[in-house]
Amino acid sequence: MSILFNPYVVAALYVIGTAAFGFFVVGAAMWCMRWTAGVKRPSFKWIDFWIGTTERAVAMSLFALNVDKLSWFIGAWVGLKFAANWKRQTGPDAAAGSMLFLIGNVLSFGYAIGLAALALWLV
Repeated sequence: MSILFNPYVVAALYVIGTAAFGFFVVGAAMWCMRWTAGVKRPSFKWIDFWIGTTERAVAMSLFALNVDKLSWFIGAWVGLKFAANWKRQTGPDAAAGSMLFLIGNVLSFGYAIGLAALALWLV
């Protein structure tokens, strides 16, 4: 057993890390990218919070259990999210919005994998 292991720290990484910190870290990065790209979008929507928190929690769990399943989840999840928003964006910002969407997914999953690796390291 590692000296650093504390189940409360791992639980805090899982719960607080995916919900609060994950939303603010990824959200701040996305806000900066939208601002520099000139893409107009409402700053905060609760659905973004819940979707992001859910995808980060599932990605952390799958990374901790089996990396092979994580790659399938990420591919299917991004495909479903992209299909759900297909043709909803129109106008000059549509292409930039789609690319920012993909970057946001990378940031969200990267953050979740980093937290999962940290939690596994602490164990």
